[in-house]
Amino acid sequence: MDQPREGDKTKSEIQDIGSYFDVSPEGTIINPASQEKIPENWKAPVEKTVEIYKSHYGDKLVSVYIRGSVTRGKAIDGVSDIDSIAIVDLDSNELEDISWSNPLQKEILAAYPFVQRVEIDPVSLTDFKERNDIPIVLATQSVCIYGKDIAEDLPPLHPGKEIFLHLPAMEQIVAKWTKRIEESSDSEATKRIVSSVMKRLVRSGSELTAERSQKYTRDLYPSWKVFAEYYSEKAAEMRQALEFSINPTDNKEVAIMALRNLGKWLYGEYKKQHSK
Repeated sequence: MDQPREGDKTKSEIQDIGSYFDVSPEGTIINPASQEKIPENWKAPVEKTVEIYKSHYGDKLVSVYIRGSVTRGKAIDGVSDIDSIAIVDLDSNELEDISWSNPLQKEILAAYPFVQRVEIDPVSLTDFKERNDIPIVLATQSVCIYGKDIAEDLPPLHPGKEIFLHLPAMEQIVAKWTKRIEESSDSEATKRIVSSVMKRLVRSGSELTAERSQKYTRDLYPSWKVFAEYYSEKAAEMRQALEFSINPTDNKEVAIMALRNLGKWLYGEYKKQHSK
């Protein structure tokens, strides 16, 4: 579940909130997302998000998915985001620039101030077929609210290596987000970047334990908790990443050191477990 608002001036306490996904008797992850669970007051901004894609991509729009707490009936007004993914029948280079959506996102936030953020993420249909991260997200935590549900044909997934989103790319994540922190223009921009990448580290810790724990979650506190059960010697360091996820620092040197140190260890541990 989302933790309190990242941009708050007062420091937010880390809370023991969130949960693990249910697993079927066959050991596969049960997707908890459904349209029926979207809270009534969130339905209108979700529809407006779909309209953003429809107005720009027209008949090239294949489908739109919503993921996260909104689709699990756990949205918190003033805290939760609308996290969307659109599958579009265009080349990826035609989807890189999404600056056109900024005014439309602002309209949603102005009309529905309880929405913290609207994430616009167009993905090429070709890329969808070739990548493994987007299919994982659609199969385990998303619901199709417009167009063809291409996730219906995806195989069921088990907690473990097949649901890794971050660990295999940890070296690239560290390099990419270090550069973003270094190039950030102001304090608030730095905090947003730090919060985003620290969430990836915390969730990577959960990925590292998934095969042994047979637990899967995208929520931050449960991710830290299950990691700490298996890596008590690293629990404090991961707790700092959790802290920076909720109360991000604008100290670039501190943030980059934390990112590099924990990211390097996570990737090394991943390689040690899965090098065979």
